[in-house]
Amino acid sequence: MTGLLRPHAELLLSNVLAAGKSGALDELLRKRPRLTAALARRLWPALKAVTGDAIATYPASVAAWQLWLRATLARLRPDGACGLDTLQPQDWLERTAWRPLLALACQYAVIPVADFPQVYRSRPDESAADHLCGLWQVGTSTFYRYLDKGKRQLVDLLFEPPLQGERALARDALLQHEVYALLQLVDAPIRTAWHARQAQHALSVTRDGRAALWHMMRAGDSAGFIQCLRRFRVELASHADTDALLRQFMRSDIDWRLRFELCLAQAGLWRVRGNEASELRACDDALHLAGVAAHQAGHHEQAIALSEALERLAAASPAKAEFVKLRYFAGLTLEEAARALEISEATASRWWVV
Repeated sequence: MTGLLRPHAELLLSNVLAAGKSGALDELLRKRPRLTAALARRLWPALKAVTGDAIATYPASVAAWQLWLRATLARLRPDGACGLDTLQPQDWLERTAWRPLLALACQYAVIPVADFPQVYRSRPDESAADHLCGLWQVGTSTFYRYLDKGKRQLVDLLFEPPLQGERALARDALLQHEVYALLQLVDAPIRTAWHARQAQHALSVTRDGRAALWHMMRAGDSAGFIQCLRRFRVELASHADTDALLRQFMRSDIDWRLRFELCLAQAGLWRVRGNEASELRACDDALHLAGVAAHQAGHHEQAIALSEALERLAAASPAKAEFVKLRYFAGLTLEEAARALEISEATASRWWVV
């Protein structure tokens, strides 16, 4: 973490964990406003983009830091799954790779120690350390080695470079899991409505295209996702997570019309990025979708879509658009269209295949 030495970070982390356990986190954050603000500058944008109105906007919000801590601890899960509320008996009893995480989370009361009376009968007033020592049948020194390892792993996450792309989306999924638990968003319709509200806020208030894309994708609003991609194309063209969001979105089941719109939106992104070849490929993909739909159905809507695709293609490559018109509407063969445009048959064939 920039400006913070590792020993200081380890001490700070221990203080935060201890304060969270004792219920004094609010006091600690208020007593260290500069440090709180410094941490917030690094962590808050990603946190706020996902959590929306689930947490207060003030950087010293205890709920925000508790949510961030639980999501970050979940990143220590060896299986890469979300949350600390889905641990299996084998994770507690058999898998030693889980013990640094479990020692850390239980020692600081982030989660309770799971009870397995058939393995070990704990006392009512027993500490988490003693309970886990009995459960794992290890000595105190071994437990604290697990605990120290867990702290080091957590500090490693604080010092890693800012997450981008697929790794950023994986982090967001962990944060989202904690938001669902915090707000008790159990049912899919309730989650969808919540995400739709956050997307609208990102569009109209914070004007955060990246956050809007995340929430629209989670809400299942494919049309809104594509519209956002067009509206914020300048900002999103340079955002490190845009392509990862697109890859995730493209795995969803959407009809040809929305895929057509998506291709045109992608062409706009490539135009902003100055990548003419990729822009042309996106226009070609849109044209292909519209053309196939028009041939299959022959409906007026498909004809309009085909016309729009040709207009976009003409803006990027007039010669290509003219070639398509000659093939589609004039009925010329590939060789005839090539001669009419004075291009080689090899070039015409390549254009048509694409």
